[in-house]
Order: sequence, then C-alpha cells, then structure tokens
Amino acid sequence: MSKNSRSHSTYIENAESILKFLEKNEFVTKYTLGIIKNKKPPSKTITKPKVILKENSILIRINSKFSNQEIYVYGNNLEQVEKSLKKL
Repeated sequence: MSKNSRSHSTYIENAESILKFLEKNEFVTKYTLGIIKNKKPPSKTITKPKVILKENSILIRINSKFSNQEIYVYGNNLEQVEKSLKKL
C-alpha cells in the first residue's frame, strides 16, 4: 500500500530517492506531493533539498534546474525522520 495521499501523482526527478526513502520508513504514515512549479529562467545549479520540521509535519523543498516541488510528510517520530532525510 502506498503512503502517497493521492491516486495520481507526478514528481520531479530529484525527488525520486526521497520518495523511495519515505515509502520504506516505518515512521512515515503518508506524504503529499505539491505542485511542480517551473523556473523561468532555469537555474544553473541544483541545490540540496531543504528539510524543515514543522509542528505536525515535515516540509521538503526540492529544486532542479527547471522546476521546484514541495513534499509534506506526516507520521510519528518526525524528528528522527528529519535527521535521516538530512543525511540523504
């Protein structure tokens, strides 16, 4: 059973390894993929994903050369999940 909260979802290529981690992590109950926003003009570099711990969730901001996407993660023991995500 998928932890994704929607039946159809599209993600940017840079998010694939993070999504695989979220599917396997025992503390993650679900995640929601945000809208893909195109960059105009494209950036010259790709930055690391930003992981932000909020009160009841984790916000992950993923950047690629041509687009940005946010992923919201929900579950238990989010502090542990945040530490693991920062190591990816």
